[in-house]
Amino acid sequence: NETGMQDVPVILERISGQTTVEVCTTVKMEIHISCNCGCGDVECNEKQDFNEKSCSCICKNSSERGQCLAQYNKIWDEEHCSCRCRPEEWRDCTTGYEYDGIYTCQCLPGAPVSASLGVMVILIVIIVVLAVCVVGLGILYHRSRKQNAFYLSQQRSFRTYSSQGQDEKESEALRARELEVVTNH
Repeated sequence: NETGMQDVPVILERISGQTTVEVCTTVKMEIHISCNCGCGDVECNEKQDFNEKSCSCICKNSSERGQCLAQYNKIWDEEHCSCRCRPEEWRDCTTGYEYDGIYTCQCLPGAPVSASLGVMVILIVIIVVLAVCVVGLGILYHRSRKQNAFYLSQQRSFRTYSSQGQDEKESEALRARELEVVTNH
C-alpha cells in the first residue's frame, strides 16, 4: 500500500479548570494513497436496491422476508430476494413426483414428462418423412390409375378398330356372294 504524510487542519479543545479553550493547529497524519472512498462497482438485480451506507444490495420486498422467516422450514435468499425451503428439508421424490422447494417443501405430483428437444426434432422429422411418403404414394396411385385408364381406352379402340375391320371383311364377303348369286341367275 502506498502511503504518505499530510498536514491536516484540526481544532483542539484545551480544558483548564472550568474553561475550554479552542486552538486551531495542524497535525501530521499518515495517508494511504492507494485507498479511496466509495463502494466501487456493485450491480444489483431488478428485485434489489443499492444501499450506499453498506455498499450492498438490499431486497426491495422486505415484508416478504419477514413472512418467510416466520416459517420454521424456510430461509430467505438475499441474492434472489425469495423465500426457499431450508436445505435440510430437501428430499428425493418417487417417480411421478417433484420436490417443491419454494412453497410447500414437499413432494407433489409432477408435470407430465416432457420430451427433450432432440426427441422432438426426431419426431418432427419422422412426421415430415411420413407425410412426404403418403403424398408420393398418392401421386403414384393417381398416375397409375390414369395410365390404366389410358391403356383400357387404347384396348377398346383397338378392339373397335379390329372389329370394324372384321365387319368390313364380312360385308365384302356378303356383297361378293350377292354378286355371285345375281350373276349366276
